[in-house]
Amino acid sequence: MRYDWRGGIGAPSLSAEYFREIDQRFLASVREFMPWRDLPFDQEIPYRELAGLDVLEIGVGQGTHASLIAPRAKSFTGIDLTDPAVRATHARFRQLGLPDSRVLQMDAEEMGFPDACFDYIWSWGVIHHSSDTRRVLQEMHRVLRPAGRANVMVYHRSFWKYYVSSGLLRGLLQGRLVHG
Repeated sequence: MRYDWRGGIGAPSLSAEYFREIDQRFLASVREFMPWRDLPFDQEIPYRELAGLDVLEIGVGQGTHASLIAPRAKSFTGIDLTDPAVRATHARFRQLGLPDSRVLQMDAEEMGFPDACFDYIWSWGVIHHSSDTRRVLQEMHRVLRPAGRANVMVYHRSFWKYYVSSGLLRGLLQGRLVHG
């Protein structure tokens, strides 16, 4: 994911300045809807508990969440389907002095982890892009320990666009909602 919707990023790709700029853009857009006290997403991410947890992030993107979670976790593993995302997160981790060996290119529909190996799973705006979201959820359940938990954010379709435009309008156009 690239956060250059308002124009290009002047800093060299994957530099410290680049990561600061994309974080600033992303976090500024999120804070309005999900304010925090101390750290971004602190209403969702159990930062105080992470020191005792084995954490999996599904969809590391540019590494924003990974850089918040990894230094606080007992262990951190991040996966992403794309090589550019894995490379970006590796670059960010190197700059932060974090071990990056657990940032892997992997399909969340077929995770190569043993059963019940994570205490906490974080995924922000990722799994709904899968061709088989149900399979991703099954895999998450498989790798999550029995007392573990997952925080998953998926985008939703707006009422107007989905129910009216897609459903009602399509039904009217196809003659399914008009009875004579």
